[in-house]
Amino acid sequence: MAKTPLGKVVEGMINAPSPKPEEGWTLGWDVVVSYSEEEINQNLARSWEKHRNEMVEEIKVSTTVEKQYDDFDDDDSDPVTRDIVMKFGAPKIQFASGTASPTVNLILPVRQGSSKLSTKPSAFEFPEDTYQISLKNIPLGMVKGDYYEIQANNRSGSLPPPIEGDKECRFESKLPDNARDDFEVSWVVLAFSLKEGDLQVAAEMAPGHELDSTRAPNEKAKRRINAGREGVETAAKVFFVGTRATDFQSTFNVLRHALATIKDKQHSQQGPVHPNLTPRKFRMAVLQGSTVKPILSLFIHVVDGVDEGEINDLQMRWAGIWLNAKVAPIPSTHTASILIHPQLIYKNLLSNSLVQEANKGWVFEPLIGKKGGGIAVEAKFTETLSVPQIFVERFPSKGEITSSTVDPWSEDLKNWKTTLKLDHDIPLRINSTDYDITLEADTEQLAQSWQFSEEELSVDFADKVHNLATKSFFADEDMTRAVVAQTKEELRKNIPTLTFGEMGLGFFLTTNLLNPGAKVIRIDEKVGFRVPGNLLLVGHVVQGQDNIKSGKI
Repeated sequence: MAKTPLGKVVEGMINAPSPKPEEGWTLGWDVVVSYSEEEINQNLARSWEKHRNEMVEEIKVSTTVEKQYDDFDDDDSDPVTRDIVMKFGAPKIQFASGTASPTVNLILPVRQGSSKLSTKPSAFEFPEDTYQISLKNIPLGMVKGDYYEIQANNRSGSLPPPIEGDKECRFESKLPDNARDDFEVSWVVLAFSLKEGDLQVAAEMAPGHELDSTRAPNEKAKRRINAGREGVETAAKVFFVGTRATDFQSTFNVLRHALATIKDKQHSQQGPVHPNLTPRKFRMAVLQGSTVKPILSLFIHVVDGVDEGEINDLQMRWAGIWLNAKVAPIPSTHTASILIHPQLIYKNLLSNSLVQEANKGWVFEPLIGKKGGGIAVEAKFTETLSVPQIFVERFPSKGEITSSTVDPWSEDLKNWKTTLKLDHDIPLRINSTDYDITLEADTEQLAQSWQFSEEELSVDFADKVHNLATKSFFADEDMTRAVVAQTKEELRKNIPTLTFGEMGLGFFLTTNLLNPGAKVIRIDEKVGFRVPGNLLLVGHVVQGQDNIKSGKI
């Protein structure tokens, strides 16, 4: 898969034919948090190193071998058994493509193992790191509940059945306040179905160990390697989906293999602007394809957001918009991203800042949900604007310098539009910590970002310039441009002031990778944020210091 830097991701999002502007790239959800498959696997590896005794580290399987007439004496009534032992390395997940609901494959690398027939004096040793077991098409689910209750249930082996991955997980506790400590936690887990036939199990050659002339220089070596793979597959099917599936159930700790967590804990809000971003519910989807980076995404509706997210076909629609755009929501230079619907930004940051006494005389209309709108505001000045006298010089082709003095004038500009558009070319200062992040706009730069409709003003002023000029050979385009420029300059002096303020994005703590501990997203401050329709933040998953409860079990 080709490398996709941030600039290409932004360009692809801007030029993509879908999604609809009113839905945006979050498909109507307030926030979408995405993690790369690579980062999740690194996290699982760290968890395995620390808690391997609670994960699938070793299996022992004994099977009965069907007797062949040529191999055994007729009077030998003892059954022939095959004892297989396998030791695993750190598990990995692969997101499955083309599925209607979030689905993954779990890969268990076989570090070493052996197979021994009861009729043979010695065991056959598997070549090290040659095979892997693939458990295919495992649906994702969600385990939700009070933190301490889930912790106790996990230790006793009595976790509640997981919520299906294509359903929403709704937090049922009361709206949180900073004093309470009984918030709910939801873990994104592998929702195994251990009925035979539901779970597909296969033994494969590990990457880099495919059969070739080096590893299998002759037919005997090839048969030996294939025999080992068949033995691994036989043992795996018995252990994972056979009559001894209870062994696997008692061994597999779903929370140790969890991919992410989300909490409905409200965090302290700082600064003059502090929307309540406590999660109310969420769904998830996975993304996999030849042109995009494999990712897991959590779609979150928050308290102060708009509950209009896509609920039908979320998995297929999410995959569709990115495959069509030929980019992924995480650039190749980063491991995580945050997408925020522009309505959430406008409602909680821009609208209150614009409607204030300092902006008297202005009326505003958000362009949210319109093509090319993104985070944009259209404004009109409803009062008469007074412009002082100006002096205009002309330079005719004959070399004569002529001049004109334009008298002071007043103009009703209620029909002249000006637009503020926060796009990917306007950087913002970001101050962030492991716990939270605040966005702080450069006020002076924002003031220069108001775009005026030149055509509307030019048409209105073309005839008026003749009457305004008191010393001129004739009123021409130079003078018209000068009048327009001066009017724009005077209007800019009265342009709406905008204090972007600080927005505490509390969901940087409410979503994290689970194992082993609180993994949070550290935003790339050098990048700032981009606005290709939706607000896009990118960063890396790092070890946080979640003092509120990291999600450790």
